[in-house]
Amino acid sequence: MNSLCSITFYDWLTENLDAFESGQGLFCPLHIALIIVMFLWFIALIVLAIKFPKFAKKFGAVLAITMVVLRIFRMIVQLASGKFTFVEVLPFQLCHMMCFLLAIIYFVKSTKFSLPVLCFAILGGVLTFIFGDYYYTNVPTFYIIESIILHFALPSVSICYICTRKPKYNAWSILEVPVVLAFMCAFASIGNAFYPERNYMYLVKNGLPFNFFPNAHFIFTYIIMAIIIVSIVLITWFIVKIIKQHISKNNIKNVEKTDVI
Repeated sequence: MNSLCSITFYDWLTENLDAFESGQGLFCPLHIALIIVMFLWFIALIVLAIKFPKFAKKFGAVLAITMVVLRIFRMIVQLASGKFTFVEVLPFQLCHMMCFLLAIIYFVKSTKFSLPVLCFAILGGVLTFIFGDYYYTNVPTFYIIESIILHFALPSVSICYICTRKPKYNAWSILEVPVVLAFMCAFASIGNAFYPERNYMYLVKNGLPFNFFPNAHFIFTYIIMAIIIVSIVLITWFIVKIIKQHISKNNIKNVEKTDVI
Protein backbone atom coordinates (compact mmCIF):
# COMPACT_ATOMS: atom_id res chain seq x y z
CA MET A 1 0.00 0.00 0.00
CA ASN A 2 1.68 3.22 -1.18
CA SER A 3 1.52 6.29 1.04
CA LEU A 4 1.35 9.85 -0.24
CA CYS A 5 4.80 10.55 1.21
CA SER A 6 6.35 7.78 -0.90
CA ILE A 7 5.27 9.47 -4.16
CA THR A 8 8.12 11.49 -5.65
CA PHE A 9 7.80 14.55 -7.88
CA TYR A 10 9.08 12.47 -10.80
CA ASP A 11 6.36 9.86 -10.14
CA TRP A 12 3.74 12.62 -10.15
CA LEU A 13 5.14 14.38 -13.23
CA THR A 14 5.55 11.29 -15.43
CA GLU A 15 2.62 9.34 -13.95
CA ASN A 16 4.43 6.32 -12.59
CA LEU A 17 1.31 4.26 -11.84
CA ASP A 18 3.24 1.86 -9.63
CA ALA A 19 3.60 4.66 -7.07
CA PHE A 20 -0.13 5.37 -6.82
CA GLU A 21 -3.10 3.60 -5.31
CA SER A 22 -6.27 3.10 -7.33
CA GLY A 23 -8.73 5.98 -7.40
CA GLN A 24 -12.52 5.99 -7.11
CA GLY A 25 -13.05 5.74 -10.87
CA LEU A 26 -15.61 7.16 -13.27
CA PHE A 27 -18.66 8.99 -11.84
CA CYS A 28 -17.32 9.14 -8.30
CA PRO A 29 -18.69 12.01 -6.12
CA LEU A 30 -15.80 14.30 -7.12
CA HIS A 31 -16.41 13.59 -10.81
CA ILE A 32 -20.13 14.38 -10.55
CA ALA A 33 -19.38 17.56 -8.58
CA LEU A 34 -16.92 18.77 -11.22
CA ILE A 35 -19.40 18.06 -14.03
CA ILE A 36 -21.96 20.28 -12.26
CA VAL A 37 -19.31 22.97 -11.70
CA MET A 38 -18.34 22.77 -15.40
CA PHE A 39 -21.88 23.44 -16.66
CA LEU A 40 -22.45 26.23 -14.12
CA TRP A 41 -19.14 27.76 -15.21
CA PHE A 42 -20.13 27.65 -18.89
CA ILE A 43 -23.45 29.42 -18.15
CA ALA A 44 -21.67 32.07 -16.07
CA LEU A 45 -19.01 32.54 -18.76
CA ILE A 46 -21.62 33.03 -21.49
CA VAL A 47 -23.33 35.76 -19.44
CA LEU A 48 -19.97 37.34 -18.58
CA ALA A 49 -18.72 37.24 -22.17
CA ILE A 50 -21.90 38.86 -23.51
CA LYS A 51 -21.83 41.66 -20.91
CA PHE A 52 -18.08 42.25 -20.95
CA PRO A 53 -16.79 41.26 -24.42
CA LYS A 54 -13.43 43.05 -24.06
CA PHE A 55 -12.63 41.17 -20.86
CA ALA A 56 -13.85 37.90 -22.40
CA LYS A 57 -11.59 38.39 -25.42
CA LYS A 58 -8.52 38.80 -23.19
CA PHE A 59 -9.60 35.99 -20.88
CA GLY A 60 -10.04 33.63 -23.83
CA ALA A 61 -6.57 34.58 -25.10
CA VAL A 62 -5.01 33.78 -21.71
CA LEU A 63 -6.82 30.42 -21.60
CA ALA A 64 -5.76 29.57 -25.16
CA ILE A 65 -2.09 30.36 -24.46
CA THR A 66 -2.21 28.48 -21.15
CA MET A 67 -3.62 25.27 -22.65
CA VAL A 68 -1.09 25.33 -25.52
CA VAL A 69 1.88 25.91 -23.18
CA LEU A 70 0.75 23.14 -20.83
CA ARG A 71 0.14 20.74 -23.72
CA ILE A 72 3.60 21.40 -25.21
CA PHE A 73 5.18 20.97 -21.78
CA ARG A 74 3.28 17.67 -21.39
CA MET A 75 4.63 16.47 -24.75
CA ILE A 76 8.19 17.39 -23.68
CA VAL A 77 7.77 15.52 -20.37
CA GLN A 78 6.44 12.45 -22.18
CA LEU A 79 9.43 12.43 -24.54
CA ALA A 80 11.93 13.06 -21.73
CA SER A 81 10.47 10.24 -19.61
CA GLY A 82 11.40 7.72 -22.29
CA LYS A 83 7.95 6.10 -22.09
CA PHE A 84 6.76 7.63 -25.37
CA THR A 85 8.25 7.96 -28.83
CA PHE A 86 8.16 11.16 -30.88
CA VAL A 87 5.32 9.77 -33.02
CA GLU A 88 3.22 8.88 -29.96
CA VAL A 89 3.23 12.43 -28.58
CA LEU A 90 2.10 13.99 -31.86
CA PRO A 91 -1.48 15.40 -31.85
CA PHE A 92 -3.39 12.38 -33.12
CA GLN A 93 -6.19 12.61 -30.53
CA LEU A 94 -9.15 14.91 -31.29
CA CYS A 95 -8.73 17.23 -28.29
CA HIS A 96 -4.96 17.28 -28.80
CA MET A 97 -5.55 18.58 -32.34
CA MET A 98 -8.18 21.06 -31.14
CA CYS A 99 -5.78 22.51 -28.56
CA PHE A 100 -3.58 23.91 -31.33
CA LEU A 101 -6.25 24.55 -33.99
CA LEU A 102 -8.49 26.46 -31.56
CA ALA A 103 -5.58 28.64 -30.45
CA ILE A 104 -4.76 29.41 -34.10
CA ILE A 105 -8.28 30.46 -35.09
CA TYR A 106 -8.61 32.49 -31.87
CA PHE A 107 -5.72 34.77 -32.84
CA VAL A 108 -6.33 35.09 -36.59
CA LYS A 109 -8.73 37.64 -38.09
CA SER A 110 -10.39 35.27 -40.54
CA THR A 111 -13.23 33.06 -39.28
CA LYS A 112 -12.81 30.55 -42.13
CA PHE A 113 -12.92 26.92 -40.95
CA SER A 114 -13.67 28.12 -37.42
CA LEU A 115 -17.04 26.33 -37.30
CA PRO A 116 -15.68 22.74 -37.32
CA VAL A 117 -12.93 23.67 -34.86
CA LEU A 118 -15.45 25.21 -32.46
CA CYS A 119 -17.81 22.23 -32.84
CA PHE A 120 -15.12 19.64 -32.14
CA ALA A 121 -13.51 21.70 -29.35
CA ILE A 122 -16.82 21.93 -27.49
CA LEU A 123 -17.79 18.33 -28.28
CA GLY A 124 -14.42 16.88 -27.30
CA GLY A 125 -14.05 19.00 -24.19
CA VAL A 126 -17.51 18.28 -22.78
CA LEU A 127 -17.69 14.57 -23.67
CA THR A 128 -14.20 13.83 -22.35
CA PHE A 129 -14.93 15.72 -19.14
CA ILE A 130 -18.15 13.73 -18.64
CA PHE A 131 -17.00 10.28 -19.74
CA GLY A 132 -13.24 10.51 -19.19
CA ASP A 133 -11.85 8.67 -16.19
CA TYR A 134 -9.60 11.19 -14.42
CA TYR A 135 -10.02 9.34 -11.16
CA TYR A 136 -8.01 6.17 -11.74
CA THR A 137 -5.37 7.20 -9.16
CA ASN A 138 -5.78 8.32 -5.55
CA VAL A 139 -3.76 11.47 -6.31
CA PRO A 140 -4.20 13.50 -9.53
CA THR A 141 -0.98 13.32 -11.53
CA PHE A 142 0.36 16.09 -13.75
CA TYR A 143 -1.11 14.36 -16.81
CA ILE A 144 -4.56 14.27 -15.17
CA ILE A 145 -4.44 17.91 -14.03
CA GLU A 146 -3.22 19.09 -17.45
CA SER A 147 -5.93 17.09 -19.22
CA ILE A 148 -8.68 18.49 -16.96
CA ILE A 149 -7.45 22.04 -17.63
CA LEU A 150 -7.33 21.36 -21.38
CA HIS A 151 -10.85 19.90 -21.60
CA PHE A 152 -12.18 22.67 -19.37
CA ALA A 153 -10.46 25.30 -21.53
CA LEU A 154 -11.57 24.02 -24.95
CA PRO A 155 -15.28 24.89 -24.49
CA SER A 156 -14.39 28.02 -22.49
CA VAL A 157 -12.17 29.44 -25.25
CA SER A 158 -14.87 28.53 -27.79
CA ILE A 159 -17.47 30.45 -25.77
CA CYS A 160 -15.19 33.51 -25.59
CA TYR A 161 -14.59 33.27 -29.35
CA ILE A 162 -18.29 33.03 -30.23
CA CYS A 163 -19.40 35.79 -27.85
CA THR A 164 -16.68 38.25 -28.83
CA ARG A 165 -16.11 37.52 -32.52
CA LYS A 166 -19.76 36.70 -33.31
CA PRO A 167 -18.88 34.68 -36.43
CA LYS A 168 -21.52 34.27 -39.13
CA TYR A 169 -21.86 31.01 -41.02
CA ASN A 170 -23.89 29.84 -43.98
CA ALA A 171 -25.09 26.45 -45.21
CA TRP A 172 -21.74 25.78 -46.90
CA SER A 173 -19.94 26.26 -43.59
CA ILE A 174 -21.78 23.26 -42.16
CA LEU A 175 -20.22 21.07 -44.89
CA GLU A 176 -16.79 21.95 -43.48
CA VAL A 177 -17.57 19.93 -40.34
CA PRO A 178 -17.66 16.43 -41.92
CA VAL A 179 -14.76 17.33 -44.24
CA VAL A 180 -12.52 18.39 -41.34
CA LEU A 181 -13.65 15.33 -39.34
CA ALA A 182 -12.67 13.07 -42.24
CA PHE A 183 -9.19 14.63 -42.37
CA MET A 184 -8.77 14.24 -38.60
CA CYS A 185 -9.84 10.59 -38.73
CA ALA A 186 -7.42 9.96 -41.58
CA PHE A 187 -4.59 11.61 -39.62
CA ALA A 188 -5.47 9.67 -36.45
CA SER A 189 -5.51 6.45 -38.49
CA ILE A 190 -1.85 7.04 -39.31
CA GLY A 191 -1.08 7.07 -35.59
CA ASN A 192 -3.22 3.97 -35.05
CA ALA A 193 -1.32 2.19 -37.82
CA PHE A 194 1.90 2.62 -35.80
CA TYR A 195 0.39 2.29 -32.31
CA PRO A 196 -3.08 0.67 -32.40
CA GLU A 197 -2.98 0.22 -28.61
CA ARG A 198 -3.17 4.02 -28.24
CA ASN A 199 -6.62 4.09 -29.90
CA TYR A 200 -6.29 7.62 -31.31
CA MET A 201 -9.66 9.36 -31.72
CA TYR A 202 -11.10 6.08 -30.37
CA LEU A 203 -11.22 4.58 -33.85
CA VAL A 204 -9.79 1.19 -32.83
CA LYS A 205 -12.27 0.46 -30.03
CA ASN A 206 -15.17 2.21 -28.29
CA GLY A 207 -14.01 5.13 -26.18
CA LEU A 208 -17.33 5.56 -24.33
CA PRO A 209 -18.29 3.61 -21.19
CA PHE A 210 -21.40 2.29 -22.96
CA ASN A 211 -22.53 0.97 -26.35
CA PHE A 212 -26.04 1.49 -27.74
CA PHE A 213 -25.63 -1.44 -30.15
CA PRO A 214 -23.45 -4.15 -28.54
CA ASN A 215 -23.79 -6.46 -31.54
CA ALA A 216 -23.02 -3.74 -34.11
CA HIS A 217 -19.96 -1.58 -34.75
CA PHE A 218 -19.33 0.97 -31.99
CA ILE A 219 -19.25 3.76 -34.62
CA PHE A 220 -23.07 3.63 -34.54
CA THR A 221 -22.91 4.70 -30.88
CA TYR A 222 -20.84 7.73 -31.88
CA ILE A 223 -23.35 8.62 -34.57
CA ILE A 224 -26.28 8.43 -32.11
CA MET A 225 -24.36 10.56 -29.59
CA ALA A 226 -23.62 13.13 -32.30
CA ILE A 227 -27.29 13.25 -33.32
CA ILE A 228 -28.36 13.74 -29.68
CA ILE A 229 -25.85 16.54 -29.11
CA VAL A 230 -26.66 18.29 -32.41
CA SER A 231 -30.39 18.03 -31.60
CA ILE A 232 -29.85 19.62 -28.18
CA VAL A 233 -27.84 22.45 -29.74
CA LEU A 234 -30.45 23.07 -32.45
CA ILE A 235 -33.35 23.00 -29.96
CA THR A 236 -31.48 25.45 -27.71
CA TRP A 237 -30.75 27.72 -30.68
CA PHE A 238 -34.40 27.56 -31.79
CA ILE A 239 -35.67 28.46 -28.30
CA VAL A 240 -33.23 31.38 -28.04
CA LYS A 241 -34.33 32.61 -31.49
CA ILE A 242 -38.02 32.49 -30.50
CA ILE A 243 -37.29 34.39 -27.28
CA LYS A 244 -35.34 37.06 -29.18
CA GLN A 245 -38.14 37.45 -31.73
CA HIS A 246 -40.71 37.74 -28.92
CA ILE A 247 -38.63 40.42 -27.16
CA SER A 248 -38.13 42.27 -30.44
CA LYS A 249 -41.88 42.29 -31.18
CA ASN A 250 -42.68 43.55 -27.68
CA ASN A 251 -40.13 46.35 -28.06
CA ILE A 252 -41.69 47.41 -31.39
CA LYS A 253 -45.17 47.40 -29.84
CA ASN A 254 -43.96 49.51 -26.91
CA VAL A 255 -42.38 52.01 -29.31
CA GLU A 256 -45.61 52.23 -31.34
CA LYS A 257 -47.65 52.83 -28.16
CA THR A 258 -45.21 55.58 -27.11
CA ASP A 259 -45.51 57.24 -30.53
CA VAL A 260 -49.31 57.17 -30.32
CA ILE A 261 -49.33 58.70 -26.86
